[in-house]
Amino acid sequence: MVWVHLLHSNIMDGHIHISVVNNIHCGKKKIVAALALWVLFIVVPVDSATDPSDVKALGVLYNSLNSPSQLSNWKSNDNGDPCGESWKGISCSGSSVVSIQIQGLGLIGSLGYLLSNLLSLKTLDVSNNKIHDTIPYQVPPNLTHLNLASNNFSGNLPYSISAMTSLEYLNVGHNSLSQVIGDIFTNLHHLLTLDLSSNNFSGNLPKSLGDLSKLSTLHLQNNKLSGPVNVLANIHLSDLYDT
Repeated sequence: MVWVHLLHSNIMDGHIHISVVNNIHCGKKKIVAALALWVLFIVVPVDSATDPSDVKALGVLYNSLNSPSQLSNWKSNDNGDPCGESWKGISCSGSSVVSIQIQGLGLIGSLGYLLSNLLSLKTLDVSNNKIHDTIPYQVPPNLTHLNLASNNFSGNLPYSISAMTSLEYLNVGHNSLSQVIGDIFTNLHHLLTLDLSSNNFSGNLPKSLGDLSKLSTLHLQNNKLSGPVNVLANIHLSDLYDT
């Protein structure tokens, strides 16, 4: 005859917490049965640690980039846990995705239509890839760093950039962007670096460039811009390329 403890378990945070309830006199068969039953409940479903809206946005991005193998651990269709499964290039704070850095991976496709769901995202760097189509209007609204350089983006800068009031760094250089640059800079009071170089922008510089009081780096070279540059007269630039 064998003495064992009758165990009961509470499931908290995905773990089994064991506490002693009572001593019961039982035989070996009962022990085996009890252990088998306990094992069945060790693995319990755990909710995703990542905000569902972030998971959905990354799933759409993954599909729009043609589900590339370079993005290890990424999943589509609202599946997965970016913050808990170490998705390549993803950094989190708590349950929120705060950084996407997937530069230089040879990615093709587009950025999709749901990036604006990423409300906690601060850094988006997809530079040095082969991403095409227009820059989506639905950009993450609270970014501080946006790097889209050295891709195949076309069209113009989306007007939604004008609402990205926390933006400090914006680089869209070395793409195929064109048309007249819109007056989208008025509210970007924190912008320090702006790179529009090596595109096909034309026409005059927008007057709102003159509102960028903190701007220190401005690259405009290799475009089709014309007209005066006096809109820059009151900006104290330490790095200006405009040839």
